[in-house]
Amino acid sequence: MQNLGVSPAQLQNQVFGKLKQAHLTASQPISTSANSSETNPNNAQLAMIDKILEHPEGSEAEVVKNNPGIIDPKLIGTMASMLEKRGDTKGAKVLRGLIASRTEETADRSEVPVVNVPNPVQKSTPLKEQATKSEPIEFPVSPEDFEPLSSLLEVQAMKPELMELLPPSNQDMEKFPYQLLGVSFVNKGDKQAVHNFLRENLDKLNDRFPEALQNWFHQTLPNVGDARKQEFLKRVTNISDLIRTFDGGVREINLEIALTGYNIVASILTPTQTPKDWADIQNCLGLTYLEMVQGEGAENLKQAIACFDVALNFYKKEECPELQNIRENAKKARTELRNIKE
Repeated sequence: MQNLGVSPAQLQNQVFGKLKQAHLTASQPISTSANSSETNPNNAQLAMIDKILEHPEGSEAEVVKNNPGIIDPKLIGTMASMLEKRGDTKGAKVLRGLIASRTEETADRSEVPVVNVPNPVQKSTPLKEQATKSEPIEFPVSPEDFEPLSSLLEVQAMKPELMELLPPSNQDMEKFPYQLLGVSFVNKGDKQAVHNFLRENLDKLNDRFPEALQNWFHQTLPNVGDARKQEFLKRVTNISDLIRTFDGGVREINLEIALTGYNIVASILTPTQTPKDWADIQNCLGLTYLEMVQGEGAENLKQAIACFDVALNFYKKEECPELQNIRENAKKARTELRNIKE
């Protein structure tokens, strides 16, 4: 490194200068929440990972390898796993190499010491500018300190393919039911408008959404009031219908989300107080169980038949136009169950 005319102290200052600059750049876009990225160094860490993926043999990679804590090891492991899922084994190997030599004790530290760059560093990229002052930067390394990014706007300076690897944060998942209900309300339940919104948020139609939907419902229902409770339940049923009929994302997950929404509503309704709504939700449950492929096929079909029969008991008395369709679906479920048993 001396042959390059760069001292260890200069290299340390340069690396931290880049980290600081990346942090400032990533925090400039308008934030969509109160938790602005101005005080969150995660953007700098992600920018550093992006740089290492571009130049695996560069000085940044050497510094991270030799100084545990500059980048959260859990974040490195998460990004490596995501790259593997996308088929980028080379990138995943580069990231795992950053933490391969770290001991469990190092990974669990709660404080990061002032970084001392070892001499010599075998491979280095040319430095574009010289840092004049060394200001050590502390980075979080414990899980409690790491906060997922709440908006892709906060990392818009990063490469798109790297941003796609970031899963929705817990805050994103908690907000999504509110947003979905709002889009449905503004567009008066228009199927195309809501499906377009779902298509723009496929990352949130995941196996975490059923729990987020339940939490949102139980937090919101007490604030609705008795006068508007039935209207609220119908809106939840409506967004469950729209997710069940949505042709994007993962079909099995969409059905699981819809089933969760229907069951939530069914837990509030009663056949005596709201017989029509009760029959409607039982029909919706039957349609979902009929199509589900997860779990025991025979058990799903039995559930579908039971739900259709409950709906039929009401529709027969009222002579509703839905009667024929429900009969056909119930017959289909019985036929499929019979085929399984044979």
